[in-house]
Amino acid sequence: MKKIIMTTLLLCTGLIIAGCEKTYSVEEFKKNEELLKEWAARCGMGGQSKNCQNARVAEDQLHREYYENLSKEL
Repeated sequence: MKKIIMTTLLLCTGLIIAGCEKTYSVEEFKKNEELLKEWAARCGMGGQSKNCQNARVAEDQLHREYYENLSKEL
């Protein structure tokens, strides 16, 4: 019985810890290119977590800013 309880507690603890991952803001992704690349690779096109959403928004904003600056130079 103790083995079952210990196994259950360990599994629950692992699930809780895995679900408590830091959520990065769009600004944090925009400031840290390595972080953005890491999460873009982790999420691909279909990730639904808040970090995946923020990483996609950050990429979109960075692309827009780049092209706006490029058009001003022309």
